[in-house]
Amino acid sequence: MTLLLLLPAFPFLSGSPGEPLLLRTHRPTLDVRVGELLYAREVELDPELLVDVYSVRRCAGARPITLVSDLEELTLELEPGRTVEVSVELDGRPCPLWLSTRPRPAERHAPGTEAVRLPLRLAHGKLHVTGRINGSSELDLIFDTGASVCVLYPSALEKGASFRGELTVNNNVESRRQLDLDGEVEVDGFSWHDEPVLFVEKQVDRADGVLGYTLFEDKVLAFDLERGELVVHESLPERAAEFTRVPMQYIWGLTAVELGFVDGTWKERGQYLLDTGANMAVLTSSGPLAQALNARLERLGTGSASGVGPRATPLAYLRAPQVLLAESRFENVGIHAALEESGPTDDPVAGVVGMELLGRFELLLDYPRARAYFRPNADFARPFGPAKRSLLPWLLPLTLLGVAAGALVWRRRSRRAA
Repeated sequence: MTLLLLLPAFPFLSGSPGEPLLLRTHRPTLDVRVGELLYAREVELDPELLVDVYSVRRCAGARPITLVSDLEELTLELEPGRTVEVSVELDGRPCPLWLSTRPRPAERHAPGTEAVRLPLRLAHGKLHVTGRINGSSELDLIFDTGASVCVLYPSALEKGASFRGELTVNNNVESRRQLDLDGEVEVDGFSWHDEPVLFVEKQVDRADGVLGYTLFEDKVLAFDLERGELVVHESLPERAAEFTRVPMQYIWGLTAVELGFVDGTWKERGQYLLDTGANMAVLTSSGPLAQALNARLERLGTGSASGVGPRATPLAYLRAPQVLLAESRFENVGIHAALEESGPTDDPVAGVVGMELLGRFELLLDYPRARAYFRPNADFARPFGPAKRSLLPWLLPLTLLGVAAGALVWRRRSRRAA
């Protein structure tokens, strides 16, 4: 879910930008590097905007942030609560950019660094936790690793959640919705303040809303479905040595891992977003890989995916003889692939991998170091059921350079129109 802010106000900015620093580029996107981590295509540039604001990832203290273009790099030391202005030139056209360190780490209800265990359940093919948003009573929330913003559905308002829409945003490039920049979020053991919260007037799920993964982007998360726990660690636990480690890539503000497809001697691979808010196994969204899968694999039928926007995405559901993930091989997997070709062919995201596949692992996600750890659980060998003919309404499509996926993303950025 791509959010384009349209109102000419930034109540969340604090501090005063100083003399702008210069960064030149020929490419309309900038990467952001923090330490050894590279966040690919984090900042989109638009010369038509009077000013663009990028909120960096939450951190308790000062740290260096590097903006990376195709021509040069610019490193800045950013402290919490500060705003820095950078003068970006895209092929000589000015694109003023403000960097804001607004996101803050969670407040722990109990002091210390011990792991916090949250009740976790699998319902309707998605991961659920309980929490409170904006003064509500207890809400049933989808914990979504494919979402970078918290979302309220109408049922949350019925349970006492307040909502103050401060900014109008374009949602999925199709609908305008309201965003509350000063949301209050609470789950067992943690609280967050001044968090962005989106209201979706369409009750697209049986849950009351969505809890975005970025609340925990400075933590290590362990998903243990057998024990029904989401365990929040401050650092990687020692038992990670028992898991298979694979690199995660940050792309468009979300995390992706590599998936492979095998049909005899034919092999294809791509980067797929990790999405615990999607109930299918795999969805290949657009580009050459979707075309290759549609041409190569056995078609079982067609269907569609829809969600918070008015548009439905036509899909083919296919039988993949083998799917490869984290050195594990799965046979006869029902997957989905987009039937419409859209977006550029250099799109780095091939689609999403959902709970029908992820739920067969005990999963550790080390967000600060961009690493994912997989260990088979009791459901690992369970046969795959038939692919669903329609994913409506359980998939929330993501329009992100042609990516149609079960994910929600607020791209950490705010725009002020010229």
